[in-house]
Amino acid sequence: MNASSEINKLLLSQYETKAYLSLVAKYPLNGSQLSKHSGIPSAKIYEVLRNLLEKGLYELIKNDAWDSSKQKK
Repeated sequence: MNASSEINKLLLSQYETKAYLSLVAKYPLNGSQLSKHSGIPSAKIYEVLRNLLEKGLYELIKNDAWDSSKQKK
């Protein structure tokens, strides 16, 4: 058995499986990087990430560098 078939047994979609395996291999990745690494269309990547987050399979890391409320005025 391979890792992909084992993960699919957890009732993950094909995209969720690809995203999860990519995150395990290359964590941390932003949405754009994950889309490129996993082959998931960029229009779907945040939906897939939300699903994985809801299933408790990854944690969101807040990066203050991207937080517009912290930018100097």
